[in-house]
Amino acid sequence: MDEKYSLKQKHDPSGAYVANILVIALIFFSVYAFINRNVLSPFVSMVIIYIMMYFIFISLTTYFKSKRQYSGPMSLIDEMSSEEFVAWLKVFFEHNGFVVKQTQKDPKFGVSLIMVKKTEYKRVHPETYIVQARRYTSDVDVDGVKKALAAQRFYETDRCIICTNQYYTEDAYALARQKGVVLMNRDHVYKIKMQEVA
Repeated sequence: MDEKYSLKQKHDPSGAYVANILVIALIFFSVYAFINRNVLSPFVSMVIIYIMMYFIFISLTTYFKSKRQYSGPMSLIDEMSSEEFVAWLKVFFEHNGFVVKQTQKDPKFGVSLIMVKKTEYKRVHPETYIVQARRYTSDVDVDGVKKALAAQRFYETDRCIICTNQYYTEDAYALARQKGVVLMNRDHVYKIKMQEVA
């Protein structure tokens, strides 16, 4: 699977860097003006202090905003309904070169998405995938991997992916490695969500 992990362009942080540089410059200038008190009038000093406080406020706002962005993504995922989680994954895979079809509710196999990997070569058979989205409150066990393998055989796809907001048991990892099942755990989902909000 081609893992680009990019749903949106990243914001340009240059504004925050410029603000920090200006704050440092103003601090040095204020110290110089304090030492040489005859250089500046009280009015000009007040203007400089105001500008310095403004840029400090902007810098602190930018910092705390970035902290909120980096602490919140998984809570957003955990609060999603199963349908919202599937829809979010659909957007992710579409932005990473897949043609994606969201299935109707599949109580037998639990398949959420059926995908075809786009290819530039017309004579090459494009890889097909099924995706099982597992928005759980506990780890996915080996039965989840067995169910994915059964779904892969039923839908006759080349590969299968399980994506969860949690982790997998050791038995699940062992069977997935043996059978070639792609496991996307909480860390992968976090990485995707971070790229989306960054």
